[in-house]
Formats: sequence, structure tokens, C-alpha cells
Amino acid sequence: MEAQDFLGLIHPAIAVFFVFPLIGMVVNFAWQTRQRRLQTQAGDKSKIPPVVGKEHLVLGRWLTGGVVGVTLLALAYSVVFGSGGFISQQQGG
Repeated sequence: MEAQDFLGLIHPAIAVFFVFPLIGMVVNFAWQTRQRRLQTQAGDKSKIPPVVGKEHLVLGRWLTGGVVGVTLLALAYSVVFGSGGFISQQQGG
């Protein structure tokens, strides 16, 4: 394996180890936030703490940044090493 192959593994590795777990956490907090709102709307006292909505917001912003970062890494890899990319053009002449 060359350095180019290892660089090609960075994008999927970050997605698997960082973005996918964040998706699970954000969905969990979204579900809890919805359940809390439905319980309070029905007039019941919710056992879910009110801080769940804020945590959902914070993790959602981390998720957004992670998705944008992983996408930028993939685009940068495609520009540099992709078919007809920067490296191929420099070697070709």
C-alpha cells in the first residue's frame, strides 16, 4: 500500500468512527426531545430532563461540522488523487 491508499482510507474511517456514532446520539436526543414535548403538551409532567433539547442542539452542530468536514476531505482527495486529478496532471506534463 502506498501513501495515496492510506489517504484514501482517512475519509471513510472518520465517517465510521466519528460521524456515524454522532448520528445515533443526535437521533436519540431528538426522540427524547419529541417525547418530552408531547408529554408536556398533554399536560403531564415529563420525567425527561429539560436539558435534552440543548444537548440535541449541541450534538447536532457537531454532527453538521463532522459531515461537512468529511465531505471536504472526500472532495479534496478526489481533486488531488482522482481520475485526471492534480497529481495526474502534474505527472502528465
